[in-house]
Amino acid sequence: MYGQPDAFFCLNSMCLEHEQCLSYSIRTEDDQTILHCAIFGEDFELAFKIIQMYKELVNHPDKKGHSPLHTLASKPSCLTSGIYHNLGGWDKIIYNLTIGQSSEYIENPERGSTHTSRTDDGHGFVPVTHATCLNLVKFIYKAVLITFGYGESRITKIREEKQKHLSAAHIVDELLIHSTMYDDEVVSAGQSETNEEENDKKGTETTKETAILIAARNGVSEIVERILQKFPVAIHDANHERKNVLLLAAENRHWEVYKLLLKRKVPRGLVFRKVDNQGNTALHYAAMLANKTKYFWPIPGDALQMQWEIKWYKFVERSMPPRFYLRPNKDCKTPEEIFSEAHVQLVKAGSKWLTTTSTACSVVATLIATVAYASTTTFPGGTDEKSGKPTLEKQPTFNLFMISSLVALCFSVTALIMFLTILTSRHQEKDFGTDLPKRLLLGLTSLSISIVAMLASFCSGHFFVLEDKLKYAAFLVYAVIFVPVSLFAAAQFPLYLDLVRATFWSPF
Repeated sequence: MYGQPDAFFCLNSMCLEHEQCLSYSIRTEDDQTILHCAIFGEDFELAFKIIQMYKELVNHPDKKGHSPLHTLASKPSCLTSGIYHNLGGWDKIIYNLTIGQSSEYIENPERGSTHTSRTDDGHGFVPVTHATCLNLVKFIYKAVLITFGYGESRITKIREEKQKHLSAAHIVDELLIHSTMYDDEVVSAGQSETNEEENDKKGTETTKETAILIAARNGVSEIVERILQKFPVAIHDANHERKNVLLLAAENRHWEVYKLLLKRKVPRGLVFRKVDNQGNTALHYAAMLANKTKYFWPIPGDALQMQWEIKWYKFVERSMPPRFYLRPNKDCKTPEEIFSEAHVQLVKAGSKWLTTTSTACSVVATLIATVAYASTTTFPGGTDEKSGKPTLEKQPTFNLFMISSLVALCFSVTALIMFLTILTSRHQEKDFGTDLPKRLLLGLTSLSISIVAMLASFCSGHFFVLEDKLKYAAFLVYAVIFVPVSLFAAAQFPLYLDLVRATFWSPF
């Protein structure tokens, strides 16, 4: 339980017989085994040794009916799918470049087992002869990361996380090799459906929650994939509410598991038409609003959250049989009706945020348009009395002044129009899908360009005053002027990046 392998093997050596060791390996109050405890404590090296010594414990359930595989399925942070989408951009790069050590163990009667290590990058093996090149690559990328502000402790922590995930995946494979959980439960899909309907009418529980259902509920796609490879019949598992793998994945917004089921050759007629004991399909669950304390999309903000809710619903809808969106549940509600009812408050919150943002930005766009219009009609140095042409029109700086003023005027007016269309929009559910986010993105882009163009126009026009006296010092002054623009861009860049991701990228 406390991850002390030396004490464990010391006690193990005192047992005279295998059966005696087994009797000491099971806790009487809850029937949990030493394998349960090692996996729960995330000591996967010790867990592997226990599997090699006591294969009987792989299929031993506790009093809740949970095997060691159930325990691992309930710990999503132990595998990549449980934490990868919560990593930041740089953290993901470090995670993908990190090369872990997957341990292989050889049974040893005296010490339980010994182990050797192999270098694994998650995709294959690295030959021992390339160790020097490998260490050089690791040194270079570590030096680059430290240069960009990633300390050694942060890199080490990410490397340890990946090492843990590789070890946990190895334990899943070992558990499934010795697992017998479906040996006596191979039934036809038709019989399974009939038994579920009969048990539902009697008010009894059809089946206990199996490991694949726990993994689907927690989004551990690695365990779901491996179980389906070893036991294809597991696709028909359902809990006491008659929720199968697909329904649990849709209910908990685990799109990795959902996409995995779409890719596999599963009996779609049975799996995707499945309903729970309330008549809800996967599309009904996709229409429901997830609890934010339990799950949320990786894009912040109410408006962008609404956009992703629409994307998720449309993705599930495309995977369903034709006209499945019209099917009501036992409350006589279709998925579309549930979606509208569940997202009323989110639509209001998103509309309020868009209105506030557009109002503030439209004021700035109006001011810039006013200044830019005045600049395009007022020439530095005046005009020639005879020809009416600007006196400085042959100066390169004058051309920069006129072009930047025109750019500032055009883009400020464009930004103003985009923000006004957002303010006058009806803010319906479908508008949050693509229309409103694209308008906001175009408005912010135009506003940023107009600000830069306005400052360029000011600097080029002001340069005529300082050209003779402070010609070189003027460049330093103008560089300082652009500091506020840089600060504004840095402050708005996260929002701008989120808008681009939410509008043009989708994981579905």
